[in-house]
Amino acid sequence: MKMFFVAAVVLVFSFCLIYAPEITANGVRQGLSLCSQVVIPSLFPFMVLSAFMIKSGLCGLIGNFFSPIMKRVFKLPGIASGAIIMGALGGFPIGSKMTAQLYENGEISRNAAQRMMMFCVNAGPAFVIGAIGSTMLKSRQAGMVMFLSLSLSSLIVGVLSRFIAQDGDEIGNPVTVKTKGIQKSVVESVAEGASSILSVCSWIILFSCVCSLISALPESFSGISVFLKSFFEVTSGSASAVKEGVDIALITGIIGWAGVSVHCQVLEYVRQTKMRISVFLALRAVNGALASLISYELFKIIPCATVAFASADVPLTPSHSAYVPACAGLMLMGALLIFDLDKNKEMC
Repeated sequence: MKMFFVAAVVLVFSFCLIYAPEITANGVRQGLSLCSQVVIPSLFPFMVLSAFMIKSGLCGLIGNFFSPIMKRVFKLPGIASGAIIMGALGGFPIGSKMTAQLYENGEISRNAAQRMMMFCVNAGPAFVIGAIGSTMLKSRQAGMVMFLSLSLSSLIVGVLSRFIAQDGDEIGNPVTVKTKGIQKSVVESVAEGASSILSVCSWIILFSCVCSLISALPESFSGISVFLKSFFEVTSGSASAVKEGVDIALITGIIGWAGVSVHCQVLEYVRQTKMRISVFLALRAVNGALASLISYELFKIIPCATVAFASADVPLTPSHSAYVPACAGLMLMGALLIFDLDKNKEMC
């Protein structure tokens, strides 16, 4: 039955590629535009920085500082704090990617890694505040409230996950991981970041093509079109929801769900932790529903003026203020690399 369904989907998609090549080509162009304008500028620095934090041992140093908070609030080891923080600031794949790396290195237990996957897959401030709030809704304040709602939703799920913690989750596995030198860490982090961003962009372009086919549906199917886009791809779904005047709390839920495109981006990391895909998807739905409820209540307290029917064709250029942590981290990496080179030269 499963293979029959997959075969049917492939046949329908193949027919669309042949019957409407101009529509699918336009979807690919939109996906490339989204990657060049939003995804690569906002995500690539965090990809490199997250890899560097683990390879250089910086994640462990940060973990020592946050260890008491992590153990008390989440029943997780301090080293997990790096993945949680970077997941909140960097965007969807970062937290799951770092979690999988920590698990592979033996620095967190399997149960701890699976629990982190429940709440470390988050939309970054550049996307929520910049692209959704400032660009689509024409309200930076609305974007900030949405980002706060999504963060609180993840925090609640993370705190609740402590009730399924196992013995040793807050300590981690007793494995000593050898960190690499600064120079080698930087080189490998850039290469790893480039590989990861290529995978992310590939999924975005593919699902942008799918969403372009959905956009070709008649106007009488506008409600179904919004639902399908929101289900498959978070950016197209959010843009369509804004254009159709969908309640902002529901748009927050769309971002919390994240879309099948994002799920495919993190699927590799979820499998590395041996977490069941069905459980992961169920938790994404819970995150979305909880974020929607929180934003609904917050917007009662903090009313924001937004554009009811914004155009979905507006270029999604995010706010530059969200890049500051990544830029600062990359500058720190550069300084450490120069220091390491000078040190090696003196030893020669």
